[in-house]
Amino acid sequence: MTVRPAIILPPALAPLGNKRRRRWVLWRWETRKGKPTKPPLRADAPSRYADATDPSTWTDLSTAVAAYCAGNGAGIGFALKNSAVAAIDLDDCRNKQTGELVPYAADLIRRAGSYAEITPSNEGARIIGLARGRPLHRKFNVPGANGLSVEVYRKADHFITVAGLQIGDATKLVKIDKILDGIVAELDGEKK
Repeated sequence: MTVRPAIILPPALAPLGNKRRRRWVLWRWETRKGKPTKPPLRADAPSRYADATDPSTWTDLSTAVAAYCAGNGAGIGFALKNSAVAAIDLDDCRNKQTGELVPYAADLIRRAGSYAEITPSNEGARIIGLARGRPLHRKFNVPGANGLSVEVYRKADHFITVAGLQIGDATKLVKIDKILDGIVAELDGEKK
């Protein structure tokens, strides 16, 4: 039996760990159509898939961490559907050897001022914040950024991985609606 150290949430993410928040899942790496993916698993029944749109398949944080520590998944995740938690994924923006971020990602993390962390690939970053706007789930390639893509989530039918590997020193989640809407406005304009 695999026993791993617990994932400890940094102080900025403490509100997500509230016992009443039953929004947690496990995830594992799988290959689908030749590409790696991270499907959600039920933390209370790890041999079954969870559904990012079905709260009956989510658990509290302690159940998810215990299942992770027992080796039942590669990590834990948080379901975003109809929550005030929003996220920005920045893929292919980090050098996994040096930890250096591409300027676009570093600037976006600085401007957001909310919690940011390294993603499971070690080559990406995620900003997690609060938002109240309309549902949003969009993905964009960032022109001139050598393969960097950005995906924005607000009240989305999606889950995000949570690793607890903090970038920077944010101590709380802040509202990121303006950043989310700014990304969409900027990169939608680039598409046109």
